[in-house]
Amino acid sequence: MDRIFRNPANGHTETVSIESAYFVFYFGPFYLAYRGLWAHFFIWVILVGGVAGVTGGPGLLIALPIVIIAYCFAIKGILAKSYLRRG
Repeated sequence: MDRIFRNPANGHTETVSIESAYFVFYFGPFYLAYRGLWAHFFIWVILVGGVAGVTGGPGLLIALPIVIIAYCFAIKGILAKSYLRRG
């Protein structure tokens, strides 16, 4: 189910739908940066990069799919909270 957020100041609307999960799956941290979710962008980079750095690279094969799946499930809530905070 889509959620629509409207800015009362200028009437601009944003829709949060299942497409957000597809964009996170295919574009990952670039989609988070595009949406202005910089804290989540850096969390993604630290989790994936940190695990890959600590394990010398093979941890990337474990960390990347876990982070992708977690963000696919959580992105609708993250975007909704972001839009509610912004007004």
